[in-house]
Amino acid sequence: MQADSDDAEQWTGASHVYELDTGGDEEREIAHCLAQWDATAPGTGVDSRAFRSAQWSPDGTMVATVSEDNALRVYDANNVVQQFATGTLAGDVAAKGGDEPSVTVTHGETVLDYAWYPHMNRHVDGTNCIVESMRDHPIHLRDTEGPGTRVRATYRAVDACDALLTATALAFAPDACGLFAGYAGHLAHFDVHRPGLPTQMVLTSPNRRSRDGMKGIVSCVARMDAPSDGGLLACASLGNHVSLYSRADLNSCAALWTVPQEYAGSGVTALQWARGGTVVWAASRRSPYIVGWDVRDLRGPWAVLQRPLATTNQRLEIDVDGTGRHLVAGQVDGTITVYDPADNQAPVAFSAHNDAVPAVAMHPFYPLLVSASGQRHFGDPGAPVDCSLKIWSLDARYLPHASAAKGFRHFSVHIRSREEIVLRVYRDKSPDPTIPGSVPISSSTIYEHVDRIQALDESKQTMLRAKNNMDVPFDLSDKSLEDDRWAINFLVAGYPRYKCPYVWLRTDHHLLISVPENQPLEKDVPLRLESVDCWRQFDIRPWDVLVEVICTTLNPPPENPFSIDYEYFDKITVEERAVATGAMLEFLRRVYLRHYFFSDVVLDDIKRLQHMHFRDINTLRDHQLSAMFREPNQ
Repeated sequence: MQADSDDAEQWTGASHVYELDTGGDEEREIAHCLAQWDATAPGTGVDSRAFRSAQWSPDGTMVATVSEDNALRVYDANNVVQQFATGTLAGDVAAKGGDEPSVTVTHGETVLDYAWYPHMNRHVDGTNCIVESMRDHPIHLRDTEGPGTRVRATYRAVDACDALLTATALAFAPDACGLFAGYAGHLAHFDVHRPGLPTQMVLTSPNRRSRDGMKGIVSCVARMDAPSDGGLLACASLGNHVSLYSRADLNSCAALWTVPQEYAGSGVTALQWARGGTVVWAASRRSPYIVGWDVRDLRGPWAVLQRPLATTNQRLEIDVDGTGRHLVAGQVDGTITVYDPADNQAPVAFSAHNDAVPAVAMHPFYPLLVSASGQRHFGDPGAPVDCSLKIWSLDARYLPHASAAKGFRHFSVHIRSREEIVLRVYRDKSPDPTIPGSVPISSSTIYEHVDRIQALDESKQTMLRAKNNMDVPFDLSDKSLEDDRWAINFLVAGYPRYKCPYVWLRTDHHLLISVPENQPLEKDVPLRLESVDCWRQFDIRPWDVLVEVICTTLNPPPENPFSIDYEYFDKITVEERAVATGAMLEFLRRVYLRHYFFSDVVLDDIKRLQHMHFRDINTLRDHQLSAMFREPNQ
């Protein structure tokens, strides 16, 4: 994908059309395999166990898969996830993923779709269950714990002739009290607590001859995990239609889109909400495109992503990461592509398997990706067969965990645009200008030298009030940044044409920069930093630039530039703190592995945050089934 609009965007009715850049960029390790399971039938080498789908459990400890041998398998990934979260994962763990599946349920028909119970928690009895649908069978709610795997309840829908209908798509309501199911020309809602017939069943089109409504078999049903989507249910059909229904009343169709002819394939087979609740992504079989619609603009597609190798009848799933920004998709050649639709950066891909990758799923909490491979091989008995399940750790450069981490003592980061962030270095100290600064990292500006900051004469109480409001959104325009009294502001930009980031000073020019007489102050010239100069030659990360800027700005330099402000974590709710500490731990783990001069101090913060994080996780688990942590019934 090219950065210039002339090459990257072509007007085809969509706001953005992103083309996959197959140029000769140097290969970079953007993912590391943490665990893998080989599901190839022992001693046969055939593709009877080729994976068709994979899903993380809501608590992020198990992976459910469906294979070509009509079996539903559940793999226990708790050890890998916990070791990754605590930073104790062994380097050779990828050699063997672990034992055989903890649960295997064999069926006589193909499993068309399945969905985890939204409040599933391996530590809470009665929540380890999953719904599944098969041809000529009712929907089963099945246990996934213990050897019995009994069927708890069945849900069935019948047509006007009292014939059993086959559910082709399933999705729980966010409150776990309702179950939505798609059929051939029908959409139904079941009450989970009352097995049997649906509480509501509607036609997706008035009749077969009508051109109104959503035509064809309902192939996908997707709902959001939060109420930010406005109570909408996204559905797609093999007739290349995508529609939005109200979860409270299926008779209310909010929108109906048709996949444009130039992007259409043989029917939509994958559907995902972006976590923000405003964009719906759809992928079709035999189509080299992934199309996205913005629910706030009903005129047509919002963006189109290119997937040139997806011209196959096989379902190739897609998923969106927890930030709602990155989309991952499997390819037929065994690679996995990570897209960033909100940026003009080229999609990045890495080789994951030796066969097609029909299943990809992002972990609900951590930067982990599960992928599954396999396909049927016809007329080529010597073709290599790879039926494997792998768990990957994605590089932080392609999932913005650092931007999600909040609660630093000396600085904060704010996203201003797709290519720009504002770095605010707090004036939380009053350095003595007579004491020379000892900067551990060599740095200089475009001018002769850097004059140290003269601290404002503010009381500690005033400074404390300013830090308490550091998360309140503020204007990021240049004029507002210049008027900011509580921080020294830098603009950090990563424009694609320059192939490296640059840093501009936006405040305190007269205090930080010494300009010779009769020479104007050039505010739009970037600072010369050692980390920026070495960006192309060495493995420099964005936080290396932050370290240099912070240590150069503050006098004396802080003992730990990434020091934690624990007052911030004490003031937020338990739910927010569990997520914030998890993001912070992931970021500090990568900082610690860089072996800075302050790594020992970072390790102390990691230990304290780990205690806080797992304490909050246990608190949430104890209250997960309480009504105060559930979304109200629709």
